[in-house]
Amino acid sequence: MVTTAYFRAGVTDKFDFYYSADRSKMLVQYRKVPKVKSDAKNFDEIGLYVFDADMREIWGDEARMPYTEKKMNNIDYGVDGDGNAYILATVFDDNTTRVKKKGSDDEPNYHIEMLKRTPLDKRLETSEIELNGKFITSVSIYETVDDLMVLAGFYNNTARGRNADGVFYAKLNKEGELYDEQSYSIPVEIMNQYESKRTQKRNDKKEDKGEAEFTNLKLRKLQFLEDGSIILIGEQYYIVTHTSTTNGRTTTYYTYHYDDILISKIDPAGELAWMRKLPKSQYGKSGRGFMSFKHQYADGFHYFLYVDLAENLELPFDQAPRTYGDGRQEQLTAYIVDDERGEVTKEAILDMSDVRGIKLYQFATHKIIMISETEFLFESYKKKKEDVMVKISLKE
Repeated sequence: MVTTAYFRAGVTDKFDFYYSADRSKMLVQYRKVPKVKSDAKNFDEIGLYVFDADMREIWGDEARMPYTEKKMNNIDYGVDGDGNAYILATVFDDNTTRVKKKGSDDEPNYHIEMLKRTPLDKRLETSEIELNGKFITSVSIYETVDDLMVLAGFYNNTARGRNADGVFYAKLNKEGELYDEQSYSIPVEIMNQYESKRTQKRNDKKEDKGEAEFTNLKLRKLQFLEDGSIILIGEQYYIVTHTSTTNGRTTTYYTYHYDDILISKIDPAGELAWMRKLPKSQYGKSGRGFMSFKHQYADGFHYFLYVDLAENLELPFDQAPRTYGDGRQEQLTAYIVDDERGEVTKEAILDMSDVRGIKLYQFATHKIIMISETEFLFESYKKKKEDVMVKISLKE
């Protein structure tokens, strides 16, 4: 079965790479060192270079952003089969750099803009992205196999920061306007799964006020299946700043949190087929580390690989998972989701502290390489300056 998946792999050194759906075009994006070190005065210069499948340059330019760095936050990039480059950005309407309310739930202090650069026109075309009165909290831009540009992500009905009331999917025309918009609210029953009774009670009270929401939800991946279905995958991700003062000396450190996964399927008719919450709780002090997950779709099933505590394997609906601390050699676990019915099972894959007598170190989910629809490899450190390669089959 042929499917198309889109995800953001992050920065490789100083460059990001983005591909069109048919892989015929590649966008290389980078940011130049600011000329002015004040965010309120500096206008970012973003390098945009588009190449064909033979690595021949189609066009390239260093574009000056239309707003200062303080007012503008670039959140995603994309390229289509015609070689057009796209930038999605949060643009702040006030002098702050944090998403918030302007004194009313109906007035956020930001809006989303799309900037487009064509092969023939060096000028950046800009247009504001609006979603039927909803506030976009997390969004990415993609090209489908049908040569359509689409936006997908999460929205909030009011201006409550980065939390989500639902998921959305919309097509984008050449004028930068959305059409065929589809949005689906996240039921409070989903939010309450695998939460403590205290959290469930708090969510129910919020629901009575129309304020229940899935907190800190970030879009991680969008997948188009062969039958026209769409899979949206989000993950709770946030950073907490910890500051303490002892004997007049202030110390600050950060913790990185990778929590529950939300997977939603939209069928070919545009209806929500199913939505599932996959509970996990992970935190660390050095970025991603062992945390987050690896997703693979194969033969009608979605596989989510992540590191967890063994005690979380059999988790009742009314109990929150115990938190996994980054770097610990615990259990590589898999959620398996049936694509047709949305049924979820969970399996232990291997004990990271004892893989045929070897204790694995320096593991990272983003280093997992799928070599077939049901097999994957990953490299890990075993100490004494030796690495090992582990091969695992998802099906016997």
